[in-house]
Amino acid sequence: MNRTSSRTPLYITVAGYTIGLYSLTTYLDYFAVALGTTPFLQSILVSVRNLGGNLLQLLWGVLSDKQGRRKFLLLGFVVYAVTTLSFVFISSPVVLIMVVVLQSLLGSTIIPVWNALLGDYSIRKTRGAFIGEITAAGTIAAVFAILIVGYASDFIEDELRQYIVPFVVAGFCFFLAAVSSRRITERMKPQTSTTSLKETVLRDKTFKKFLWINGTYRGVMALAWPLFAFVTVKIISATKFQMSIIWAVHMLFAALSQKYGGRISDRIGRRKSLFLFHFPFFMVTLLYAAADHWWYLVAASFFGGVSVGAGTVVLNSYILDCAHEEKRASYTAINNLVFGITSFCCSLSAGAIADHVTGLIGLVPTLKMMLYIITVLRIGAAFLYLGAEETLEDV
Repeated sequence: MNRTSSRTPLYITVAGYTIGLYSLTTYLDYFAVALGTTPFLQSILVSVRNLGGNLLQLLWGVLSDKQGRRKFLLLGFVVYAVTTLSFVFISSPVVLIMVVVLQSLLGSTIIPVWNALLGDYSIRKTRGAFIGEITAAGTIAAVFAILIVGYASDFIEDELRQYIVPFVVAGFCFFLAAVSSRRITERMKPQTSTTSLKETVLRDKTFKKFLWINGTYRGVMALAWPLFAFVTVKIISATKFQMSIIWAVHMLFAALSQKYGGRISDRIGRRKSLFLFHFPFFMVTLLYAAADHWWYLVAASFFGGVSVGAGTVVLNSYILDCAHEEKRASYTAINNLVFGITSFCCSLSAGAIADHVTGLIGLVPTLKMMLYIITVLRIGAAFLYLGAEETLEDV
């Protein structure tokens, strides 16, 4: 089997998963607002999705490192497919949150296992470029899909029924990823080390330092997450097609930055790249705070896309550089657990504060004030990455 044909299932799987994920996440928060959530309920949705999605990743990572990747990918994709399709029948924000918790917990197999799989297929010297190439392929496919989904949704007059289109498309694509994942060739080496994961991580000073740096930054990022949907729906009143354009711009520039960001990080090093690609995130909250037209959100998506695309590639490459070969999924899971805890606490706190302040000064002034404050915090937190240790030699 040649190189191209051996990677074909990887490309099909990542395309199905990415289209499904963006079709789901693009509209889930908007769907919750349409169902009647308050800022605090919205923060609960965002928080439980982040914490639930990361809480069991360590378990899945350890099991994957021992038993292989494919069975856990299959489990995650099937869970996401079934639960996403169930959203079509939900009319209560509380029920939505309960299903999202189930989806996040059982579907959390995907992230650590997929990242470890990419580590199995790559070497350290060119890892950033490889991860960028694979991830960009899925994102480019999702750009076209999300535009079609948004355009088709606007033909349905009832606001809630409009969300049927993205959720059905997402469910189908998750099933496609599940089928394709069964054709992926396992390249994981059998585990021979008797050192426990706890001992391995405790001795890894580089990774421990990275955990608190990244955890702090992600917590600051999460402060804004419950607020974005309210700007889009309540202030801008964006149509479904406008929402799709906003996210398509995000995904297009994410794909471009994924492709070239990985190569840049292989050349200039991970530490500089972590700062370079995380610093522009402050523009997202700044533009949302100033927004009085949906084009502001398009501009925010440009900066967010560039940062999240390249930033994720560099982040995953850094973790895999740190990880022992036999514990790749476990290292990813530990990082995501820390991220899940900090983002849970911060997004929930932001929602509670927004709810309280809204009662005093109103929703729009609250959103603007909090987003401007978070902008300043994002600028300061990005500089923490310059304190991380470099994991590439000769850069």
